[in-house]
Amino acid sequence: MRTPTHFFSLLFFLMASSQCGADIFISFTGLGEGDANTSNDIVFNIGDSGVAYIWFSEDTKVDTGAFLDIASSDSGVIRFSQAETFNPDIDSETGVVDTRWQSTSNGTISDGLVDEMAGVRFLSGTGILPSQVTGSSLEDTFHDPVSNAFLFGSVNFEAMSLGDAVLNASVGDGLIVDEGNSLTPNFRSATISVRAVPEPSSFGLFFAIAMLMTARRTRTRVRHIL
Repeated sequence: MRTPTHFFSLLFFLMASSQCGADIFISFTGLGEGDANTSNDIVFNIGDSGVAYIWFSEDTKVDTGAFLDIASSDSGVIRFSQAETFNPDIDSETGVVDTRWQSTSNGTISDGLVDEMAGVRFLSGTGILPSQVTGSSLEDTFHDPVSNAFLFGSVNFEAMSLGDAVLNASVGDGLIVDEGNSLTPNFRSATISVRAVPEPSSFGLFFAIAMLMTARRTRTRVRHIL
């Protein structure tokens, strides 16, 4: 007999499998900061700035190039200000042997869209891609074994107004290419919730009330003693 406990256990397993199964995911955890594969929601105050990181899981096989668009569901809530596609060194036991990509582009930035972040390795060119590093003696310096993923790039943003904004990655005008064949990866989004900053007057009012309550308790104790 299946109980509600069985149902919720199965639901939790499916949700966890779905999150872990993303080929490309957005996180607010950077390289060396912990498991980026579990941190995809965050809260900011108006006026704060932050960084969203784009990761490729170790299972994502890209042998030629990757072209991504990063979009916000509400450019009034958060505004993009900067983007970078990383091109880390590839190390061997004797030193640096190459970089990940032959050529990169940081894309074109507008308030709610980073268009065409790209990393490319031409067929006759240089570059050693994550799929070529995995299982070899080489090391991609932007690979995170804790997250089981490679850091592709970052997008800086500013929190502008109250609300929630969902950040989504998608394949750009160019394709994510595996040996000439386009791939359709699974993406996982991330959510930014922007809240109001408590006004200084609110802190002052709270402090005054606390002091008044303390004074009343003190007077009450004095009356009891007398």
